[in-house]
Amino acid sequence: MKLYDGNTISGFTTLHQARDSQGRTRVEQPTSCVTDKDHQPHWQGSITVTDPVAKTSTIWQENMGPLAKTASVTHQPSLKVLAPPTEQQEYRNAQQLSRAYEHGGNQSEQMKVDDLGKRNFAGLEASGFRTTRTVPAGAQGNSMPLTYMEERWISDQYGIILLNIVDDPIFGKSTYEVTNFTRDEPDASLFQPPADYKIEERTLPQ
Repeated sequence: MKLYDGNTISGFTTLHQARDSQGRTRVEQPTSCVTDKDHQPHWQGSITVTDPVAKTSTIWQENMGPLAKTASVTHQPSLKVLAPPTEQQEYRNAQQLSRAYEHGGNQSEQMKVDDLGKRNFAGLEASGFRTTRTVPAGAQGNSMPLTYMEERWISDQYGIILLNIVDDPIFGKSTYEVTNFTRDEPDASLFQPPADYKIEERTLPQ
């Protein structure tokens, strides 16, 4: 991120995601990274596991101290896990949004969509597209045009995002990229809270 005085702020986080053959998913959401007395980094964040077989959603935090060792299990009788949208669907949605900008009467902003073809990430073939939205000078009190860009690459086989780049003139540039992909069945323990965690359960109405 580039600040108004020319200074820049940069950083990165590493996370893991997993999906097994039963459709259970584990998603890590990092909140911070702290260092110990030996200056070794320790990941901190929350874990969300969605289990369409047991119809539960489980959330817990890791490396947040002994007081945070609680896992919340929500039973959702109507839980359904939808398949992720394909690149073709995402591309069509972006095109529809572009046409809405063009014909919706909002002449102060312009949006275009570019097909980027094929690339490989972590051994997987992906299809990509880029959306660019331009706000002309003066439309939002800006002295110069503002250009927002998002580039997205989606696996043709698995439907997951392998690369996502967002370049925002206000909030800076962020990049999400899959650098390692394993096709093997993940360990079942990944979808369970640690053994020393307290379990709190609740059930949502149908």
